[in-house]
Amino acid sequence: MLTLFNWIAVRLGFQAAYRAFAYLVPLLALAAGTGAGAWAGYTLGRAPLQVELATHKAAVAESHKLAAMAAARDLQAAQALGDALTARLHEALRSTDQLERERNDAIRKATTGRTCFDSRALRVLDGAPGVRVDGPARLPAPTGSAAGAHAAAAAAAEQHSTDTEVGQWIVTAGARYEQCRARLDALIDWKPTTSQQQEPTP
Repeated sequence: MLTLFNWIAVRLGFQAAYRAFAYLVPLLALAAGTGAGAWAGYTLGRAPLQVELATHKAAVAESHKLAAMAAARDLQAAQALGDALTARLHEALRSTDQLERERNDAIRKATTGRTCFDSRALRVLDGAPGVRVDGPARLPAPTGSAAGAHAAAAAAAEQHSTDTEVGQWIVTAGARYEQCRARLDALIDWKPTTSQQQEPTP
């Protein structure tokens, strides 16, 4: 500042330098004060916003953390439920298979092998809901030569089901039903409870 005063005084004279500084110093002081005030106001004005932004970021981070923890708990619960249902299903299927074998063996011992359904009855049963009869009984009436017709009729007449076969079929059908029911029950029971399904808190 003193160097500038001397420079003006040498070139324009002492009085000119004095007058210049008389105007310049207050202007510089005013500018400096205005700048400092503006900076202080800007800083103080931003402070609440910065605090609010930091609070918002912390809340978002906490929300993400809680969501991740809830998802982990849901996954563990779903895995535990799935493991329990799988074990229960395997045990049910194993028990059904064992019971089917035992009852089929008992049917063989309790029946005589006598004819229970002849070819006519088997033709009626063939095509009923869920029923298919294998062998000549399910073939349509033959056409053509008399010899072919006679052979087909003889084969169909020999087609029959014994009381043993019928009893074992009933046991097998019941076992298949129980297996299907056990699988459906496992699927229905597999309903993982998630945090999103819980009632939201206000």
